[in-house]
Amino acid sequence: MNPDKGYIHDSQRRSEQTGKLISCLKAVAGIFKARYGLVCFILLLAITGPGTLYGAKPDIRIDKTQSDLLIPDKELRGLIERLQRALTALDLYDGPYSGVVNDDTSTAILAYQRQRGLERTGIVTKGLVDHIETVVNVGALLERLSIARQVSTKAARQALLDNPSTRDLLVRDVNQESANATHDPKLCFSEPTVRCLLVEALENAKTINRSEMRNWAYGEILIAQAKVGMTAAARDTIRRIRDPRLIIAALGEIAQAQAISGNHDNALAAAEIIPDLEERTSAYSIIADILAKQGNREGALSAVERLHSDVVLMKTDIKRAALMARSSVILANIGYQDRSHSLLKDLEEQAILTVEPSKHNALLRYIASAWASIGNLDKALSLLENVSNDSDKMPVLMRTAEAQILAGNIAAAKHTAHSIAALRYRAVILSTIGIELARAGFESDAIGTLGDALVAREGIKFPFARDYASSRIALAYGQIAYTDNQSNPEIFNRAISSVDEIVDQQLRAKTYWMLAFYRLDAGDSMAEKTKDDAISATGNIESTTSQAWLLADLAEARAKAGDTSWARELYENSLDITQSITSSWGRARVLAKLSQALMALARMSQVKMSPTTSQ
Repeated sequence: MNPDKGYIHDSQRRSEQTGKLISCLKAVAGIFKARYGLVCFILLLAITGPGTLYGAKPDIRIDKTQSDLLIPDKELRGLIERLQRALTALDLYDGPYSGVVNDDTSTAILAYQRQRGLERTGIVTKGLVDHIETVVNVGALLERLSIARQVSTKAARQALLDNPSTRDLLVRDVNQESANATHDPKLCFSEPTVRCLLVEALENAKTINRSEMRNWAYGEILIAQAKVGMTAAARDTIRRIRDPRLIIAALGEIAQAQAISGNHDNALAAAEIIPDLEERTSAYSIIADILAKQGNREGALSAVERLHSDVVLMKTDIKRAALMARSSVILANIGYQDRSHSLLKDLEEQAILTVEPSKHNALLRYIASAWASIGNLDKALSLLENVSNDSDKMPVLMRTAEAQILAGNIAAAKHTAHSIAALRYRAVILSTIGIELARAGFESDAIGTLGDALVAREGIKFPFARDYASSRIALAYGQIAYTDNQSNPEIFNRAISSVDEIVDQQLRAKTYWMLAFYRLDAGDSMAEKTKDDAISATGNIESTTSQAWLLADLAEARAKAGDTSWARELYENSLDITQSITSSWGRARVLAKLSQALMALARMSQVKMSPTTSQ
């Protein structure tokens, strides 16, 4: 029952009586003479009282009797003043902040209740004041975000204009194009090629009405174009994007795609023309990391040096420290340990001089994580003792545990994992430790560790975080079931049980597919059974776009893993589903993803057909 209903003012009840009496007057109007009608009208006024006829507003009263309010008289004036200030912010009140309910206040309250679809009770309550202030605060936040977005958009546009290499990307002519009305998509679906899939994606993107969604689709298309080597086409796609900020981000995506393809000179050249300092330094960092993992020592060092040259111009201490710490790890990974250590020591000195607690904690977090990543765990943990915030400690502990696992120090990794307060991260790390224990031949310890992960999972409150932990635990059981080229059906059944705990349908389906891949790679005859379960789980995903995207993503991964048979099947199933997608936005994104899967399949076919492979 609504507690406000018991406090409707008597004037509102009299208003209902007025309606009934007016109906009565109309009914007898043809019988009584005018003087009797006048007498009846006077009687009506006497019954109802003033202020209820001709649309007059009911009075406002203050509710001090609700058990959740009980507003002391000394606080009442302050509450009403808050109300008046909040109503002023909404342009509903322009009177004084008197702390007294006047006619203007009454009008404003009723207008607010009408606008928000609230019951027009005419009652001042603390709940109503809180409601209005919340609306005001949210509105102010959105306004600040809008202003910030406008400022960043303007700055991004100016940065593009100031750079001769990117000025032409703001040409607007291509943005006015519309989809080709005579275009027949059936031709591509019957005999798909990488190029025609991307053309189809562009045609669908052109028909998206909402600019932000269209920009999103164009962004994914250009990433696909860059990854498959269609750099010129990607640059044309950039010109279709209206948001200058997304154009700058797109330049970074092209640079990364060039690095992934092994073209480090082109990657660095692409990053160099990014006009925004933070985006450019971030691109250099990512390129350096990619090249280091590829074993391209020279390219990685060149990217790091460009990063260092630009990062000194940055104004933000935290961002600069994060990039420098990351570059120290890359330097260590490509054999420049002395430079790496010297860089981290310089960062430590900066952190010592930083007195603001939040900045101090953040700086130490990045430095400690870097020390952990390059294997100096004692140094990382000693720095962590000076970090007062648990949220800042968590990523360092995660990185430390991962480094301990890689170093084979499983006991230390378990100790570190149990010190992680956030259960969702503890469960994930324990799952990884379980896998490493099984690989080392300690199956019993591995199972016990996964039991600890299950206990941690039970305490996770947020649904998706719990689902993610269940997925990682399931995948850990799945890998443990096939260690040492032996199959353990009982352990694999535990993996299936953990999958069944996952509520999110897309994550559940992907986990089933991964378990099916484990069985297939191990030569288990039950792989087809698990694949059937994965297909069923995929069919339970409500969105056809999500279904098609998942299958295309898995197809690309399997092709890169050398499994052309299942990769081709996944690709074709995704292609079939894509034809039924009615959303232009969803279809454009999936087609872009399918082009990458098809390119991976094509490359794998070329590898298999090359003479060197058969020898």
